[in-house]
Amino acid sequence: SFRVDRILDMKVTEEIFERPHPFSAGDYFARQLMPRVPVDNLTPVRVEGTPDAIRQLCGNGNMQVFLAEQTPDQAMFKMDLEAALIYLPGILFSYGTSIKVLEPPALKEKLAARAAELAHYYQSQLS
Repeated sequence: SFRVDRILDMKVTEEIFERPHPFSAGDYFARQLMPRVPVDNLTPVRVEGTPDAIRQLCGNGNMQVFLAEQTPDQAMFKMDLEAALIYLPGILFSYGTSIKVLEPPALKEKLAARAAELAHYYQSQLS
C-alpha cells in the first residue's frame, strides 16, 4: 500500500506487476484495520443459524477475517470482545431470527439490551 500524496514522479514502463498468488488486496487491508489484540486475548464468538444465513455471515467482508470455523449451520469467529460488543449487534440484527448467538454471554446480553431499546423506542412512536 502507498499514500498517493507521497508520489513525486510517475512514468510508464514495460514492466508488469505479477500479483503473488493467493494475495487478496481486500484481505490485506481488512487485516490492517483489525485492532492489534494479542491472539491469546481473542474471544470465541459462536453462532448457529440457517445454512443460508451462516453462509452469508461468513461471506461478509467484515467478518471473513475473524472466521475460525464454519459448518453448514454454525460458525465460530475469534475477535476482540470489546469490538464484538460494539460492532456485531448491528451486523447480527440484519439476520433477524435466522442467526442465534451461542457464545459469549456478554454478546447475548448486549443484543437483548439493544433489542429492548429498539422495542421501547418504536413503542413510544406509536402514541
